[in-house]
Parts: sequence; C-alpha cells; structure tokens
Amino acid sequence: MGSLAPSRPLKIAILINTDEPPYIPLFTSAYMSIFNTLSPTSKLTFYSPPSLSLPSPTELSNHDLLIIGGGTYVVDESAPWVVKELEFLKTTVRDFPKLKIVAICFGHQKYCQAFGGELGWNKAGKTELGITTLPLTPFGHKFFASSSSSSSPSIKLHELHRKEIAIPAPGFIELAENNQICLSENGRILTFQGHPEMSVELARALMESESLYTRGLSEMEKRKLVDGAEGVHDGVAVWRRVLEWVGEEQAGV
Repeated sequence: MGSLAPSRPLKIAILINTDEPPYIPLFTSAYMSIFNTLSPTSKLTFYSPPSLSLPSPTELSNHDLLIIGGGTYVVDESAPWVVKELEFLKTTVRDFPKLKIVAICFGHQKYCQAFGGELGWNKAGKTELGITTLPLTPFGHKFFASSSSSSSPSIKLHELHRKEIAIPAPGFIELAENNQICLSENGRILTFQGHPEMSVELARALMESESLYTRGLSEMEKRKLVDGAEGVHDGVAVWRRVLEWVGEEQAGV
C-alpha cells in the first residue's frame, strides 16, 4: 500500500497514556511505522500525560491532527494527571474548534466522559482481547467507503478493553455497532475503542503482561492471544482513511 501525498507535511501530536518504560518505545514505534508508510513527511511529536507532558496552546495551534492514544492505564484512574488530561480535552475542543482529533481506547472513553456520555462494562461480561470484527453502521460504511475495506460491512481491529461506551456523548454518531467507533456531528472528532495503530510487537507485549486485562487467563488462552497478534486487521486502511479525513473541509455526517 503506497503513501499518501498531502499538499504539505502534516504536524501530528500524539498523547500516549503510559509512563511504563517497556511500553513507551513500543507505542512510539507503532505510530512511527504507520505514518512512515502512509505519510513519511509528517512530523510526529509525542507526549506522555502520566508524566505531565501535554501540548501547549502554542504547540497545538501549529498541528493538523491530535491523537489521544491508548496506554496502560484504565479510564477510571482518579490520579491528578488524569484530571489534568480531562480538562485538556475540554479546553482543546473549545479553543481549537477546527483541529481534527482522533481518540483511541483510553481516549475514546475519556471523550465520552468529558462530553456527557456514559460508560459500562463490556456486555460480553469479560475483557475483549485480540483482533475483533466490528460491524459498521450505514454512517460508518459511508465514512470508510474510500478505504480498502469499503466492500465489507465491517472492519477488523485489535481490541483491549473491559469497559465500553454504553451511551455516546451528545453530538456523536455511531460508525461501528456498540459505539466501537464514533464521529462528532461536526466531523472533527473521531474515536475508536479498538487500536488501529497496534503492531505485532506491542500486541504481544500487552498480551503477555500480567495486566488487569489478561489476569485470570490460562496460559493456553494467553498463548492463543499472543499467537493471534499476527492476524490480519484493517489498521493501515483505517489510518489511510484518517489521513484523508484530516485533509477534508469541515462537514457534518
């Protein structure tokens, strides 16, 4: 799959919600691999909210895309950095109404909380792990129509979560069933419960960890997940569509 050719290099700010040393380079390299493939001239700047690293207003004003990524913390954390990041999300939407924002996993759920939605436990009653097929809604099928998955009524992404959006925030439209992908009505904020950025190396590290997500699984169950990390998913196609979306004029759905 070839790279896109934007009219100018994109500036992308990426928030990674972890301060655990083993995972920082894995998250960073996963994003770098995606953008080196699809938009090699893009400039990526990484921030770590748990380490109190967030873009300043001046920095944000010079960016085309803000990514609120996943990490190794659960959304219910009440630590000061989580409160600070929540306020950052609210002020960024208020002060930068034209900035495109992608929120993933932790970010997906935080945006729901920030703007009046509700979270609940996974309806399956267990942690959702591994590559998962996500049925698209009619709005979702239309939105992703220019991606390589346009002929399919679903997309496949890595999942790693126990909670999910029960009621989306007002002003957000469901693109994948069960609120797995949501888009703001003004077309500026796109959120994913799954991980389009996931690399094999990152997925394996997360599956092999003694985290809240894999605790209680048998060694056989955990090994199956680790082995399945190399499966086919639509992460690159999704990011290709995201980069197209970044270049589009503001439009509702």
